[in-house]
Amino acid sequence: MAKAGNGILYAVLSSLFLSTGFIFSKHFLQYGNPETLNTLWFGIAFAVSFAILMAKSPGRTIRTFGRHWKDGLVVGGANAVAAAFWFKSISVAGPTLTAFLVRFSTIFIIFLSVLFLREKLHLHDVTGMLIALSGALVISSGGGSYLRSGTLVALAASFAIAVHQVLSKVYVKTIEPLTLVSLRTLYTAAFLLIYAVASSKLQPFPAEQLPLLTAAIIINAIIGFVFFYKALELLDVSKVAIIRTLDPFIVVIYALVVFHTMPTAQQIMGGTLVVTGVLVTMYGHALKTILRTVKWLPWFG
Repeated sequence: MAKAGNGILYAVLSSLFLSTGFIFSKHFLQYGNPETLNTLWFGIAFAVSFAILMAKSPGRTIRTFGRHWKDGLVVGGANAVAAAFWFKSISVAGPTLTAFLVRFSTIFIIFLSVLFLREKLHLHDVTGMLIALSGALVISSGGGSYLRSGTLVALAASFAIAVHQVLSKVYVKTIEPLTLVSLRTLYTAAFLLIYAVASSKLQPFPAEQLPLLTAAIIINAIIGFVFFYKALELLDVSKVAIIRTLDPFIVVIYALVVFHTMPTAQQIMGGTLVVTGVLVTMYGHALKTILRTVKWLPWFG
């Protein structure tokens, strides 16, 4: 029981830290466009992760990078597309709605599994997809063309994230997680830099914001994933995934505290439908798993 309790605690902490990415991104977009922030974000993430790897084992790190550069190229390319849409969605739709809508990545993963792995769709899969789709329609309706375009960008980000996650799952079998993170961020930053320069969208970024940006990346991309991987060691993947559906609601609280903004009741309802649909899709066949997990969440006593 103690092991499960610790695992739940780590999963909750991972949600708290990983959810900061939406808020930090919104803040830093005040000082640069998505293309510039994207390049800096992944460039700094690569520098930090590569420094850690080199400190641990420089020879092994260099050999691994040489052996798996093609893997990094593929995963990094997919991640660059996902990141471009993700930052653009935050810029257009805001961090809260983006946090809800990127939950669609789970549904897109199921579609990819059906298309390429010949897995079968079940009734709860279709039911969950319809619920999540209705949530997206609720979010985008009545908000004008600006919000509708933000919803489309967020859904594009979700699909790109799904592709990236599927590829990462394949490559993580042969590459340790931190090395894969470093490879991914290297090629992601390279692709984004090339795009920003080619499109003449690279802008100066305030030097005084760089320390805070570096701290944000460490909090989000390093500490957050340490807790996430620790949770995976102690809990089933399904239970960790259930707890991670808390992310959008944590982002709502962060946005209220930091930006003093609150989504409308319609947007909250739509976002809740999206999360509910994802849960039904993932665990419609195992409702008892959800109930057991909720029972042991720290704040439920």
